[in-house]
Amino acid sequence: MNPLFKTTLVALTLVATSALGHAQTITFANFTQKYSGTPPVAPKVFEFVNTGNAATTGFTTTTLVNFTFLVNPSNPAIPVGTPIDANLTITSLVDGFSTGNFVPSQKLKSVQISFTGTGALAGQNLLTVFASTGILSGSKGSATANLEETDNGSNQIVQYSSAFLDFSTSNQQNYSISLNNIDSPGLVHDGNFPSGYLAGFQANASGQFASNAAFIPEPSTLALLSLGALGLLRRRRK
Repeated sequence: MNPLFKTTLVALTLVATSALGHAQTITFANFTQKYSGTPPVAPKVFEFVNTGNAATTGFTTTTLVNFTFLVNPSNPAIPVGTPIDANLTITSLVDGFSTGNFVPSQKLKSVQISFTGTGALAGQNLLTVFASTGILSGSKGSATANLEETDNGSNQIVQYSSAFLDFSTSNQQNYSISLNNIDSPGLVHDGNFPSGYLAGFQANASGQFASNAAFIPEPSTLALLSLGALGLLRRRRK
């Protein structure tokens, strides 16, 4: 191989990989609840349970959802933007008392969000999120709330794993789950326990997940870069 061409190819590969490695944070996946019945409705299965005990108060949810990749996964049989039937499990614990009179906010810890494929992808890890912390918040008495956390790379608050995407080079991750149709009286502090936690509730939900993961180019992409470099060299020689 011509030394100049080899050097150019290596440089282009490094540039491509570096650019991807420092890519902006993008939303790479989302989910929505599965609807059923006539008219179709989504059951309120996202449950926050207050037992008055920090060891057992928090999210405990298992339900079927539509999970969608918004970037190219490693499996070519999964088209981008096509919903995948998945089983979603969310668990968490509270981390201290809830705060705020007008905007109740509950700190969480050990948040785990898992999407496991069903059907043709039965048992496959579509996405697993482990977050050491999280925040559940919304206006007092509101039927909507958000469960979210952002990782800026300093201490790996949020970690992703997937059988279809590589997050080994990612240092920014964040998730956001929108809760709606929260049972009456909405998001409020629980006056039945001396715990200071939010009151238990059920709700509907949807969510999205973002990362700056460096999705390494496929061999075909690198081949195109190589051809481009070769074309440049040939033009220079003429």
